[in-house]
Amino acid sequence: MKKYLEQYAAASFEEGYNLIRKGAAVIDGSGFGILKVIGDNAASFLDSLATKDIQYLNIDTVSECLVLDESAVALGNVYICHLDTDFLVLTPPGSEKVEAFIKAQAADGVTVTDVSDEQDLLSIEGQQVYKIVRDVLNVSVDMLPLRGIQEIENWNGYSLLVCRIGRSGEYAYAVLGKPEAMEKVAAEWFAYAKNAGMNIGVAGEDAMEACMLETLQPDFRTLPVQENDLFTLGLQWMIQYEKEGYIGHDAMKELFEKERASEIVYFVAKDRKNVETGAKISLEDEVIGEAVQVCVSPALGCAFGSALIRSDLAVSGVVFTLTDKDGECSIETVATPVVRPDSWDQPMEG
Repeated sequence: MKKYLEQYAAASFEEGYNLIRKGAAVIDGSGFGILKVIGDNAASFLDSLATKDIQYLNIDTVSECLVLDESAVALGNVYICHLDTDFLVLTPPGSEKVEAFIKAQAADGVTVTDVSDEQDLLSIEGQQVYKIVRDVLNVSVDMLPLRGIQEIENWNGYSLLVCRIGRSGEYAYAVLGKPEAMEKVAAEWFAYAKNAGMNIGVAGEDAMEACMLETLQPDFRTLPVQENDLFTLGLQWMIQYEKEGYIGHDAMKELFEKERASEIVYFVAKDRKNVETGAKISLEDEVIGEAVQVCVSPALGCAFGSALIRSDLAVSGVVFTLTDKDGECSIETVATPVVRPDSWDQPMEG
């Protein structure tokens, strides 16, 4: 955790989860990679790596996409931010392979610089956080669309970059600036929230992991990408199918045409607080799959997760038997999102 966040004390897993879902959670972005990409060929260079269009990405807009290797194995997801004169590539925890891959591909007319030592990233996520960002940072949140960017030239003498991106499904903003600027930002966020009677705290990545899994956000810390193709893992929504010419495109098209024996499905284990990764899933004594990502949902009060199961059975509303070191339990496949974020149904207030 960043030194200046230690004074606010890290929330427990359940406290952090509730801050994200019901309050205001500040999340340390130290696990993010931050690459600055500049040069005459910067746009075409990133376009040759990303599964979505970058060449025509509008200024002050973010593209959330995948980066693939030549075999179409997903190396990770990235947020590519198009600024006035350059690009920033943000790589969330679990996507570290993307950083090395981008650096290795750099060619003439492109300079890739790791600026994570110069820039701090803090995220703030939760039902009410747009009020904090609006009033503390003077951001016109009603005019800032999802995956939009606002550059602030002078906030208390500092320049900041505000991106409307997040990983929990709730209202969310990522803010970048020099460490001394972000220390001041954090202090102002906490002061504002407490004066307004909002619950605010520092949530950990364990809480974020649960929120991400509930809302189908890709988490490359736990996804078995080496063993399964991106379609089996349900990552196809991060691909722009009409786009061509990027690394892994041809292999991706071949994978698209293949039949898949297994597909990903989500489940809840109502009688369990814990389920093992790799737990076997069966129907009438026949093993038909296994759990691949597991967590506890404080909202549901039980364990839940994702599983790869036989394609003809990968539907919601089916009861299976799960077996792990703690024995057998019943699980039921469910429609997604597993937990619907309240922010989806809550408009921004004036």
